[in-house]
Amino acid sequence: MNVDVNAPPANRKHAMEAIIKQVVDDLDASPSDNVKAFILHVAWHEGAKLLHRTQIGGGPGRSFFQFEPPLAKNAVAYAKQKGWLANLASATGKTEAEIDSAGDALPSSGGGWNGNLIDTLLTSSDLFAGYLCRIALRKLPSAIPTGVDAHSEYWAANWKRAFDSDEDRVKKKNQFVVNTNEVDSL
Repeated sequence: MNVDVNAPPANRKHAMEAIIKQVVDDLDASPSDNVKAFILHVAWHEGAKLLHRTQIGGGPGRSFFQFEPPLAKNAVAYAKQKGWLANLASATGKTEAEIDSAGDALPSSGGGWNGNLIDTLLTSSDLFAGYLCRIALRKLPSAIPTGVDAHSEYWAANWKRAFDSDEDRVKKKNQFVVNTNEVDSL
């Protein structure tokens, strides 16, 4: 399951919504429209409107969610702990052992992908990336709040996390709100 980056914006949104619905319905005992909306907001914002699966400018971000190796490593480890490796495997045709081994091989801080299988899966399977995103979010202690401004704050505190300055944080949170309003209007 993948989003066609050449499709019109509304089609890209609807394709990602279908992926997110499958992921959240599969992983959450009580699937929430708010959780689905937040994941869509992150993908739309981080993936430059669902157009880029690799970070613009050559950075380490991968998938529409812009995973970096340490976050991907933590999410795969959490998937193993919670018994969700099968979900990741079913999204890719890879085995649980292959995904587990690839996750273990990722650096815990800094570093690059170095040809790791997780890099390949994040850039080739939006379903895999969606599962990994939801798993990473499930690990967070606080629930996803409701509302555009709250989504912006939650994204800044829990997904983006690093900013050049307080002004940069405000600017990027504001852009997240603009992007969220755009995708919600489609």
